[in-house]
Amino acid sequence: MKPLYLSYESLDPEFVKKETVALIADIEKTNEEHKRLGKPLKKVPKYGSRIQLTDEVMAQAEADIKAELKAQNKPEKIWDKIIPGQLARFVADNTQLDQQFTLLSQFYVMDDKKTVEQVVKEKAAELGGTIELTEYVRFELGEGLEKKEEDFAAEVAAQIG
Repeated sequence: MKPLYLSYESLDPEFVKKETVALIADIEKTNEEHKRLGKPLKKVPKYGSRIQLTDEVMAQAEADIKAELKAQNKPEKIWDKIIPGQLARFVADNTQLDQQFTLLSQFYVMDDKKTVEQVVKEKAAELGGTIELTEYVRFELGEGLEKKEEDFAAEVAAQIG
């Protein structure tokens, strides 16, 4: 992954708006192909980043989950066990741009069940303090290596002459 930003907080709202439209269009196009092939469809998100998930959006998502649980006749006493997982899934489905463009929202290489942000929080708790990442530098394997330019025609001419 090649993150462009440290955190979702660094994303420009206009960029997020445009990329969300593109993301939704891409998933809808993929779903058309999946439908044709008889594969399961991907869930189309309404949002692309955590900056779009306001308190009102999260409250509405929770209300929708409760309405769905009620429609499924699930007993209310187990809702408190189901709702947190459903909300976490809602956030994961609706923060795909963060996962693509920001370092902290990407999955950690050593444990792909956790994000980089979760691992940083765990390490901070383990060390008994707080850790705040303010910037990062990304290195790519082979970056900065220059290829030797060779002129094959000149090399052949030098051997002949």
